Amino acid sequence: MNILLYTLTILCVITIVFQIMIISLFTKSNRLLNENSNYQKEKDDLSRLNEENTILNNHLNYQKRKNDLSQLNEEDDIIKKQIILKKLFYEFPNEEEAFDNYIEILFETIEENDQVDEYINEIDNVFEAYILNSDMINYNKINEYRKRLEVIFEKKRDDYKNNYIKIKDKMLSDYNDFFEELINNEKFSNSLLLKKLDSYNELEIMNDKEFLDNADKIKLQIIKNKIEKAFITFEAKANKYEKDENNKQLLEELKKYYTNFCKSENKFDANKILSEALLCEQKIEFLTLNDEMKSKYLEIKDSFEKASEDLFGKFEEEKVLNYNKEVIIRIKQLDKAFHKDSKKYQKEEKEIVNLFKKTAVNKINQSYLLTEAATYYSTIYSKIFNEIKNDNKYAITKFVISSKKDKI
Repeated sequence: MNILLYTLTILCVITIVFQIMIISLFTKSNRLLNENSNYQKEKDDLSRLNEENTILNNHLNYQKRKNDLSQLNEEDDIIKKQIILKKLFYEFPNEEEAFDNYIEILFETIEENDQVDEYINEIDNVFEAYILNSDMINYNKINEYRKRLEVIFEKKRDDYKNNYIKIKDKMLSDYNDFFEELINNEKFSNSLLLKKLDSYNELEIMNDKEFLDNADKIKLQIIKNKIEKAFITFEAKANKYEKDENNKQLLEELKKYYTNFCKSENKFDANKILSEALLCEQKIEFLTLNDEMKSKYLEIKDSFEKASEDLFGKFEEEKVLNYNKEVIIRIKQLDKAFHKDSKKYQKEEKEIVNLFKKTAVNKINQSYLLTEAATYYSTIYSKIFNEIKNDNKYAITKFVISSKKDKI
């Protein structure tokens, strides 16, 4: 019984201690939450204060930078104004005044220029920068600016149309005459055609925008047909010009081959040049040659034929002459060797045959011999022939007529 009472007492004490700990933790937690809430509030207040300070500082900086505007006056060109106002806006895109000033100068620029695409893109960029950076976006102002832009475009379009209508008849007439003359002009210029086509695109733009009435569109179609014909004419003339230039170059090369051919010092070089000249000749388009080029070609061809006959005749004469010089040296060697030991050659068939073979007299081709060389050959041959035995005469005769003769 005492043990049970003791146990219950212990449990009660533990429970009480535990409850005290929980109460203590809860109290501490609430205190921490309150402290954190106060810290966050102070932090937000500080952040808001910093933001306000930043805005204020930016505004003050903008006011200081506005001094740049004091540099501008009425005499300054619009480009200089645009550069300064653009720089100011993009540095302070949240400033309403900077936004208004830059938009106004862009509108002024558009009104004074025909090419406006780049300024349209810039206006879109300005709207985007203003929307992203402004603290209080004035959409009504943006819409008003857009409406003003549409009015400017409509006015420019009307002015352009009115100006065009005043000169369209003369433009149509001028273009018609130009392309008609261009087709019939022998000195056809592609650069002139392309230059005129650049300005002709204005007519096409007018047509696309329905600035032309039906009669004008018919005139425009006639001009377009002449343009197509002009291009066809140009292509034909350009092709002919290209072929003529190519033929001229080939004829000049052929003439150079002729000059080098005449300077050839041997048959090998002459044949090499002739082969190259033939390849050059095969590239000429004979059907497109005009009378002047045909005459020049025939002149070069005749000169080549005459030069070939003379040059190869000269080479042939030189070759025959050199062969005859070689032949008389062989005959002299035969005569000298025979009389150095005539008894041996007179008696021995084998020795006299070997002597003819050694000096290559047996190979002499008499059809190439000049009169003087033939006489020398006949004299020495007869002299030796008369000094040997009859059997040796037969052997020599058989050996000589059986031998393969020289060819030059």
